[in-house]
Amino acid sequence: MATVSLCMIVKNEEAFLRGCLESAAPAVDEMVVVDTGSTDATMEIAVAAGAVVLTDTLDGDFAKARNRALDAATSDWILVLDADERLPEAAAASVRRLASEAGAGRHAFGVTRYNFFPNGGFYTDPVVRLFRRDPGIRYHGRVAETVAPSLAESGRGWAPSDVVLNHNGFSRPIAVRDAKLRMYLGLLQGRLDTEGDNPFLLMQIALSVRRLGRFEESLDLAQRAVAASDDPELAYLHGHVLRSAGRDRDALAAFTRAAEGSPEDGVAANMVGVLQLTLGDEAAAEQTLSEARSAAPHLDHITLNLGLLRQAQGRWADAVALFREVIGRNPGFLIDEWAGRLEADPHRNASNETIYGYAGLPFHLAYCLAMAEGRGKELHQ
Repeated sequence: MATVSLCMIVKNEEAFLRGCLESAAPAVDEMVVVDTGSTDATMEIAVAAGAVVLTDTLDGDFAKARNRALDAATSDWILVLDADERLPEAAAASVRRLASEAGAGRHAFGVTRYNFFPNGGFYTDPVVRLFRRDPGIRYHGRVAETVAPSLAESGRGWAPSDVVLNHNGFSRPIAVRDAKLRMYLGLLQGRLDTEGDNPFLLMQIALSVRRLGRFEESLDLAQRAVAASDDPELAYLHGHVLRSAGRDRDALAAFTRAAEGSPEDGVAANMVGVLQLTLGDEAAAEQTLSEARSAAPHLDHITLNLGLLRQAQGRWADAVALFREVIGRNPGFLIDEWAGRLEADPHRNASNETIYGYAGLPFHLAYCLAMAEGRGKELHQ
């Protein structure tokens, strides 16, 4: 069986690190943690977990610190996580299977990351986090760092997988999140100044300023990105920017272009279904979401959105069954951070890959369960 090293960079993550290491332990044979200047108990937590702990300076260059961790790893494969991420229990076995069964021509795998907000809202993004330990696979980019360029340049490539991970970093206080976001924005702008109008950097900046409520600026940047490239991923992200600005029909068109450009991409098809439901076309949403679920059964949010469609139709027991299926596969959807619910976060719903008024899976499950059991009927009389 192939061996796997967990590689991380951290700074002042005592609130998250222990949970991350515990979730990853079944999937890995060693843990390498590079600390970039913690002043809390982060390093002690890593040492207690049995990790190899190194120190380095960040200096505004996340790739440099990540590559330091790669250099220290000794296993056949590398798994990369951040401290505020969790590997669901079922995903650990998938990591082991992928690393052990990968043929000689397979060098890396993408995973689907669920980014959760305190009320249970979420968005996904594909990230390459499992790859062979290979001196030719390195991180690039001072911020928004990734190994994808080195894979492409060397002809290695990567393939999607059924592995998912949960990111709970948005449960941090809004002030902390926004300060970190503004720091990233500065670094992204620095990359843009150096690299020119890279469409993917433009879109990253568009999504970032959108989270700060700067929707007109976001629209302009996103339009520049899609004008420079017809990549389906950019069309998909453009859909989210358009939706944030209340342009639902334009968003549906963008998501449809993305789904047509990547027919195997259940993430794009999911958003087509969500927009169809938003615009009142339940029959179309039914067909789109059902087909997307069949094509990408590991994407639990498609099943969740089918459950919300059942709720809209008053099919309470069917909704309950679908919601319970999601929870059984990924309990991360049960997130409900009370402290986060007390903060005003008016732009949170702009990121949701579900309906605008989604209130978190615990709420929808409890409501549909009550209705299925005949309680609360007076609400609909």
